[in-house]
Amino acid sequence: MRLSRTALPGEPIAQHDRAWPALMRRLGAAQLRVWRLDALIESADLVISELVTNGFQHGRGDTVAVRLWRTATYICIEVDSGPSPWKPRTRQPDPYDEGGRGLHLVAALSDTWGITPDGSRTWSVLAAPDENRLS
Repeated sequence: MRLSRTALPGEPIAQHDRAWPALMRRLGAAQLRVWRLDALIESADLVISELVTNGFQHGRGDTVAVRLWRTATYICIEVDSGPSPWKPRTRQPDPYDEGGRGLHLVAALSDTWGITPDGSRTWSVLAAPDENRLS
């Protein structure tokens, strides 16, 4: 799904755009239920929320694209917010910082995660529980 950005890239997140992470969480949870992967909903909710929010906060594209797909053994969550001169990275926030922990959460919840070399796409892989793997 491609989400059109209200504010210009680099500007603070517009009020209208603040609704997108919650909508993407709901759509992600619905898709996981269709795939009978309810056990992944809580982790996927947080990953989707962090990656979509980061896409709107730091992305430089006109849109933020969200893609959720699966294989026999895992699901992948991808968020593309356009190429950026700044590659997303984890950092060590001060204990009093309000932000800076999102990618740490993504890393902790994901079986693997990464960022494309141009910084445009961040992705997370969550393994399907053994009982929900496709044959």
